[in-house]
Amino acid sequence: MNLTYQWSISGMTTLPSYQGNENVVTSISYTILGQDTNSIDTSHNFGTVNTYLLDTGIDFVPFDQLTEETVVNWVQKILGPDQIQKIYNAMAYNLLVRQIQPVGVDTLPWVTTSTNTTI
Repeated sequence: MNLTYQWSISGMTTLPSYQGNENVVTSISYTILGQDTNSIDTSHNFGTVNTYLLDTGIDFVPFDQLTEETVVNWVQKILGPDQIQKIYNAMAYNLLVRQIQPVGVDTLPWVTTSTNTTI
């Protein structure tokens, strides 16, 4: 199994003002998509990190100058290499288990194909 990982930012929260700076990012929600390059299987990981409560060593960047790459780098720095490796290992394990024991989607026993539901 050969996995590639793609990080993205799904949301951020800010404080209007913090320690003399404006629009300070206080938490970051991220997603990691892990894909097996030998199949179409994927695994996802979602998480949130807080930025202002930690001594992160991250320099302030004005909100309107942020890029996704910058924010992903922040998340990775906050998590650290050991935690990132744990996440990657868990994602790889989930993919491996699904390849060994595929998960099927069963129809609910009380639903028939002729059942129409209107909301």
